[in-house]
Amino acid sequence: MAPARLPSARRRTATVALVSLWLCLVLDDISSASGDATTATTSNNMTTEVQQVFAQHEVIPDVIDAAPKEFAKITYPSGVTVSGGNELRPTQVKDQPRVEWTAKPDGYYTLFMVDPDAPNRQEPKFREIGHWLVGNIPGTQVEDGDHMYAFVGSGPPNGSGLHRYVFLVYEQPGGKIDFSKAPRVSNRSRNHRVNYRHREFVKRYGLGELVAGNFYQAQYDDYVPTLHAQLSSGTEMSTCVRGVALLVVCLLLLESRASDILNDAHVYRAFASYEVVPDVIDEAPDCWARVSFKSGRQAEGGNRLTPTQIRNPPVVSWNANERALYTLILTDPDVPSRDDPRYREFIHWAVGNIPGNDIDRGETLVEYLGAVTPRGTGLHRFVLLVFEHLQKLDFSAEPRITAQCGTVRRYFSTRNFTRKYDLSGVYAGNFFQTQYDDYVNTLQAQLRECESERSLNELNGARNGTVFGGP
Repeated sequence: MAPARLPSARRRTATVALVSLWLCLVLDDISSASGDATTATTSNNMTTEVQQVFAQHEVIPDVIDAAPKEFAKITYPSGVTVSGGNELRPTQVKDQPRVEWTAKPDGYYTLFMVDPDAPNRQEPKFREIGHWLVGNIPGTQVEDGDHMYAFVGSGPPNGSGLHRYVFLVYEQPGGKIDFSKAPRVSNRSRNHRVNYRHREFVKRYGLGELVAGNFYQAQYDDYVPTLHAQLSSGTEMSTCVRGVALLVVCLLLLESRASDILNDAHVYRAFASYEVVPDVIDEAPDCWARVSFKSGRQAEGGNRLTPTQIRNPPVVSWNANERALYTLILTDPDVPSRDDPRYREFIHWAVGNIPGNDIDRGETLVEYLGAVTPRGTGLHRFVLLVFEHLQKLDFSAEPRITAQCGTVRRYFSTRNFTRKYDLSGVYAGNFFQTQYDDYVNTLQAQLRECESERSLNELNGARNGTVFGGP
């Protein structure tokens, strides 16, 4: 029996329906492919635009080697937004902005904000200034990240022209990172901000792809002195910066007092001109330490004090990081004289693991001893150095030396000490000069009492394997 046939009208309707369905499927595929192509084109166009803008303003190569994947969206409470090199005023960008980017829901990110134009774009010898650093940001929740450098706004000095302020967001490919050894810097501190090198941080912590970035430009306005005053509050000495960067911090981040600027710049010059660099250390301290004696006299970078004036331990202070510990030493490299320093160095004082600058709460390794400079040996340099460290150091291998012990203090080595305990860079320092007066005889009598109780062999044995050497 032959199969039943559909009426011709119904056959035509079915055929039209099938053709329509086929066309829909084809058009859907075309539309989908077109959408993918459009997305890819848009993404490529965005990458190209970011590359062009970052290269045009020379953020590539001044700060980074390749462009971010996209522009970060950055909005300030004042209502202004960052837009690839637009000019904003310090007054407009004084408060912490909102930063957004395309983030993975379970990803972690690190955010930087740096100024590569210190002291100015034509002579950026103190590149970069670290304005903001936050790690372990979940998604784009910056407020939930690990804030290492608290945000500070733009403070370009008057007359220094436009500065670029660059935001960079890196992915953390391995998830959360232990940043516990990174310094913590408050929004009232300029410590660690000058000569910041974000590339080194990226390498040290294995950060991944640069997923987003943006930047603006700014130059001086009337808000800048307010910011400088904020960064100077609570600071006893007027600067604390890396090496020769002292002067630029005065220009960038301090109040504009000419006397302070001259005093700050004097740190490097003084340590070099008196040859403390290189006789004791290789680089000048980050800042002056304030050293005040009960006699009313102070250390002032090479001034002359008498043994009588320095007979008691001084009060020492510096601009301390509240989360850090410090180790202090006072050493004389000119033993028996500057012309013949064969016993270099003689350690006069050493205190380790000082919280902040509360020396009384530190661990005394060598009790304070005043000047025992022999008659006729000329001026001796007394050098006080402060080293910063984030973790408590184990000084159990070092002998404890009382104020009655003298000869054992010879042959101390600041360089061996810093090498042994991995102390990189002098955080603060000062020095003065002194020579014989009648008080030296009193101290020498005190020291003879100690040496009559313990033989030199015993003292030398106690210092084996320590930072105290010997002939």
